[in-house]
Amino acid sequence: MSADLAYAAAREAYQLSLDVGHGGGWPLNDMAMVEAVWGREAEARLHAEQVLAIGQRTGSTFLAGVAEWTFGLIDLAGGRNAEAAARLLAVTDPRHPGANPMVAMAAFPDAVEAVARCGRADELGEGLAAFEGWAMAAPTGAHLALLVAEGLTNKEIAAQLFLSPRTVGYHLRKVFTKLGIASRTELARQVLPQRTTG
Repeated sequence: MSADLAYAAAREAYQLSLDVGHGGGWPLNDMAMVEAVWGREAEARLHAEQVLAIGQRTGSTFLAGVAEWTFGLIDLAGGRNAEAAARLLAVTDPRHPGANPMVAMAAFPDAVEAVARCGRADELGEGLAAFEGWAMAAPTGAHLALLVAEGLTNKEIAAQLFLSPRTVGYHLRKVFTKLGIASRTELARQVLPQRTTG
């Protein structure tokens, strides 16, 4: 029942995003994930391909990453464990071109399952170390990144998190360094799905 509701909500969100001129990548990916769980592989693959195309066209490592994660889940649901492991290890590898730490953190448990299913757990070493590092920094870094992406100033973020604006600035500089970026605009582009037509 909850998958039915999730799918209906994602479909409605997708239509609304198109109606207001947004790309619709995030709800489209939600639809693909539910379709993968339901075993509707052809539909799931088609929607994931559309999300990947939006991510590539807009330069969104977030959308491209969630699409690749969804392809891994489709393979996992279809019993193609080796293919799922290869794809999910790439999504969670910090050295992979275009890797998005937010997606990597969310996809890591699925990568663990995929490599365990095909007996390749030894390949998790560096990914596990990166995941642990991200997880330790996540409550502050990820939360700050989302608040910045929503357009809040350091002072507004500080008030919400009961920190000083100076502490917020310090943590943001660490996030910028970790992601290899130099501005709040670049951070917003990496954290949130691109909101462009398409």
